[in-house]
Amino acid sequence: MTHLIDPATERVFKRVLAPLAFVILATGLYHNAYLTNIGTGVSLQPISAFCYSVILLAAMTRRRDRPAYAVATVLLSLALGLSAWRITEALFPGMTDAVETVLPALRLDGVTGQGRFAIETASVAAALSLTLLSERVSLRAAGLLTVVSMSAGSYVIAHFAVHLLFWNLDASIFSILALMACNAALFIRYRATAPVKALHCRRTRAMLWPLLLASQALPWGAAFKISQAYDLSPSQIPGIEAGFGLTSAALMALSFWVADMVGQNQAAMEKLAFSDPLTGALNRAGFHRDPRHRRPSSLLLLDLDHFKTINDTYGHDAGDEVLKRVVATAKDLFGPARTVTRWGGEEILVWAEAMPDRALAKIGEQLRAAVEALDLSDLAGDDVPVPRITASIGYGRFDPAHETIREAVKTVDTALYVAKHSGRNQCVSAIGRINAPVLSVMDFVKCDACMADARAHGRPDQPCNRRCMALTQLDEDAPALQRHSA
Repeated sequence: MTHLIDPATERVFKRVLAPLAFVILATGLYHNAYLTNIGTGVSLQPISAFCYSVILLAAMTRRRDRPAYAVATVLLSLALGLSAWRITEALFPGMTDAVETVLPALRLDGVTGQGRFAIETASVAAALSLTLLSERVSLRAAGLLTVVSMSAGSYVIAHFAVHLLFWNLDASIFSILALMACNAALFIRYRATAPVKALHCRRTRAMLWPLLLASQALPWGAAFKISQAYDLSPSQIPGIEAGFGLTSAALMALSFWVADMVGQNQAAMEKLAFSDPLTGALNRAGFHRDPRHRRPSSLLLLDLDHFKTINDTYGHDAGDEVLKRVVATAKDLFGPARTVTRWGGEEILVWAEAMPDRALAKIGEQLRAAVEALDLSDLAGDDVPVPRITASIGYGRFDPAHETIREAVKTVDTALYVAKHSGRNQCVSAIGRINAPVLSVMDFVKCDACMADARAHGRPDQPCNRRCMALTQLDEDAPALQRHSA
C-alpha cells in the first residue's frame, strides 16, 4: 500500500487540520517567547513543538514520495530519541546525571524558554513517533500503536482536566491542542487499518463512538464533581490525576478492543451469509449486495461441462476440489477488481467492469482456456484416468438503464445454453448487432433438430421453416446470438 489516505480525506487534512495545528504551535511558541508574564506552565516548550511538528508533517507524507518519506523517517527517529531520553531523564535521574555532566546540552528539562518538556508530553510524543515509524514494518502494528497513542493522549487530557478544574494551570493548552491534532492525524492516516477502522466501519461505529465519548467525558465529569464537593490539598491532586488519567486511557483502549472484536464477529457472520462456504466466492446474496454490480458492467457465466461425470467417476470430494480450483483460477485470472460468484451448482458468474466487445471476448476465451488447462492429475486413482474438465461460457453486457441485473444474467444464461448445445468448451456472446429479445431454453430445444439438419446440408446459418435461433458470425472475435423467424 503506497498511500494510506484517500484523496478526499487528504484534502481535508491538508487544508483544514494541518494548518490549524501549525497555527496552534506557532501561537504556543509566540507565547513562550513574548508572553512570559502569564506563567511558564502554559507555554509550549520548543522541544514539544518540534516533536509535534515532525509528527504532523510525517502524517501528511505519502509513502510513494520516497525522498520526503526518508526525511520523515529521520526526523521521527530524532523525535523518538529526544522523547525517550526525556523519559529516561525523569525515571532514572541518577543514570543520566553523569552523561549530562559531560554533555549539558542533553539536559532536556533545562532547555531555554518557558514551559517544560513534561514526561507526559514526552511519553505521548514517543508513542506517536513510534506509531508512524512502525508502519515501515507492519500496518497492523501501526493500527495497534495508534490506539496506544490515543489512550496515552487520553491520559494527558484527563490530567489537564484535573489541573484546570482545580485552578492549577500548570499545563499547556497549546500542547493539549497540538496533541489532539496529532492524534486526529494518525486517526485519519490509519482509518482503514484495524483496529482504528472500527471507528469508520458501519458495523461498529454506532457502538464505538458513544463509548469513546463516555471514556473522555467521565474523567471531566468526575473531576468537576469532586472539585465542587471536596476541598482537596495540593498533595492529593496528583493521585486524582493519575487515577482519572489511567481510567480514561483504559476505557479508550477497552472501547477499541470491544469494537474490534464485535467487528470481527460481524464480519465473520457476513462472510457466512454472503459467500459460498466451499469455494470462498460470493453467493447470490453477496453478489446482489455489492453496489458495484448496479452500474454498467460485463458479465461472464461459466458452466462446467459434464460435471456430473466427475462426481460419479471420482466422487463428490473430487467434484468439490474441482469447483475450488476453478474459482481460484478465475480469481487469479481476474484479480480483486472483478468479483467471482458461485451462481449455483457448477455455474460461476464473473462480474467485470464495462469493456469493448472484443476485450470481453478475449477474457472469456482466457478463462475457458485456463479451466481447460487445469492440472487434475492428483485426483486420478490407480485404475481411473486423469480427469479432464472443460467449461462453456456465455458473456454479455449489463446496462442498468435498460434492464435489471437478473435480466442481464438471464441473457448470458441463454448464451451459455447455446454454447452447451453447440458442442461445449466454447464461449458464446449474447451481444448482437440488434437488440434481440431474451431467448428461452424452450426456444433452443425447438430448433435443435433444425440446426443439425442445416449443418448437414452445409448451411449452418440458414433459418428453417419454424422458430429457431442460430449462431451468426458477426465479426471475427465476437460471435453473436440472434433470433431468426421463418
